[in-house]
Amino acid sequence: MEHCWCLLRHQPKWQQHISTVGKKRKSPEKVTNVVDVDQAKEDIEVLVERPPGKKAEKERERKRKSIEGNDGEIKTALAKMTEDRATTMEERRNATLKADLERSAAFKLKKKKWEAKMMLLDLSGLNAMQQEYFSYIQRKIYEEWRKDIGGTSTCNTPFP
Repeated sequence: MEHCWCLLRHQPKWQQHISTVGKKRKSPEKVTNVVDVDQAKEDIEVLVERPPGKKAEKERERKRKSIEGNDGEIKTALAKMTEDRATTMEERRNATLKADLERSAAFKLKKKKWEAKMMLLDLSGLNAMQQEYFSYIQRKIYEEWRKDIGGTSTCNTPFP
């Protein structure tokens, strides 16, 4: 069995067994046989803990795989939720922009209608103060219109 001894003598499990067997024995002769093992301990670094057995190693591996499986599911669900949230935020942003554009277009349309009404207003039946007020409004509308088309106002006189 010497070939087995050569393979196992430095293993922590065997070292632990030898240390417990040595304590139980009372005869000094048998303990002296263990002296070779003690010399081997000095030559190599011995781990105090025994290595895990096959069943413990399999159980630990099964638990690790189970946890990794759960982590994978959690990571997948988290990625999906993050993607869904980004999509929702983008949709919300687009809806807000669309609503803003629609409100802006509606406001511009109302403004154009109001300006057209002001420009078509007959000032002849109004008193002087009202005529001055509405002619000022008409002048402002006209000047904005000229600015929009790229021209300058050549009219220095107020509207009649």
